[in-house]
Amino acid sequence: MPRRKIQRAFLSWLEDRVQEFSFAGINHAIIGALTTYEIEVYAMHENDCWDILLSAYAEPKRAQGGGFFCEACPPDARRMFADRPALWADHLFDPLLEWVNDSLARAKWLALHGSPEWATWARLLPGDDPVQPLRGGG
Repeated sequence: MPRRKIQRAFLSWLEDRVQEFSFAGINHAIIGALTTYEIEVYAMHENDCWDILLSAYAEPKRAQGGGFFCEACPPDARRMFADRPALWADHLFDPLLEWVNDSLARAKWLALHGSPEWATWARLLPGDDPVQPLRGGG
């Protein structure tokens, strides 16, 4: 169903604002945010962003011959898309779905490391043991 003018006007007004979302059945410390150009998923602790677990970015630009490309991509790697939704699906929505299926759905633990006074980071851990070595020796 086509969007009504009021919906388009509202979304235009929202252009630089953030829409937050959560994942059903997942710890509320993990939240997502959608902005005009990106989708990010954060690990939050005591109202602080502990780490960004996923970040996907797209900057659609209309091509002269029609269609859209992502201006943030290197010129030699730019692909053409029929419309903005196709570009968003490729650059934002599909990476989010892949991350949910490959990382979030398999995780049993959210490990928070560090100290807010110095540095913080978070990792999703898939095993039953909450004390697991992280890939890369971390």
